[in-house]
Amino acid sequence: MEIKKMENGTALTLAIEGYLDTRTAKEADVVFQEAAKDYEEIILDLAGTSYISSAGIRILRKLQLAMYKKGGRFSMIHLGEEVTRVLEMTGLLDLLKLS
Repeated sequence: MEIKKMENGTALTLAIEGYLDTRTAKEADVVFQEAAKDYEEIILDLAGTSYISSAGIRILRKLQLAMYKKGGRFSMIHLGEEVTRVLEMTGLLDLLKLS
């Protein structure tokens, strides 16, 4: 997994390449939580994310809650078919804000 950061003022886009799973979730969580402290808006670009596991879903939800608590904004863009299917199956597709 690779995370590319693109800053635009108080917003940060994080482009995730590869798997967001048990093996990579801890690393991604560190990046997500640091970003949540420093930015008013976080946008996750999941165009390059080919798979997401329950561990990946957990850290997405954790990031969403961190942004909600501080009054920030969180969204996800460019979800692929596999990621969309997993989020639909878990019932989180409607809970997590998509753009």
